[in-house]
Amino acid sequence: MKSVLAEKKGMGLSLFEKLCKTHPNSSSVLKKQYRMSEDILDLSNTIIYHGVMMHGSDQVRQQKVHFPREVNSMLTWLEEIKKRSVTFLKTDKVILSLKLKERQRFKYKNFIEAAICAMIIDNFKHCGVEASKITIITPFLDQ
Repeated sequence: MKSVLAEKKGMGLSLFEKLCKTHPNSSSVLKKQYRMSEDILDLSNTIIYHGVMMHGSDQVRQQKVHFPREVNSMLTWLEEIKKRSVTFLKTDKVILSLKLKERQRFKYKNFIEAAICAMIIDNFKHCGVEASKITIITPFLDQ
């Protein structure tokens, strides 16, 4: 919330939060999920849910990305990404390799990370993965 005054007047709470506070006996924590594969749920459980989330479906738990065709990539790290449901890419060395003036230009917009995400998406699409089956999550607002 950007406005302190608006937050003091209750605008910092979502409608859902307000309903839960007003009617605490009418809400419950859902512990089963039916959307995330095992690797993604493990990550979410570790970072957010403190291990309480469970799989509601073995089919969803075991799902993996299927690559209908293979495309040889000169980027070996892209081949590694294809083997996992969750991958963290450390991009600081790419950014540090830029000259200081270039780094300052990219400071807030994360163009390098966005370009890497675009490469991953393009590679997956060339391998026959439907765009609607690809998700990339970044912690940056400008991507």
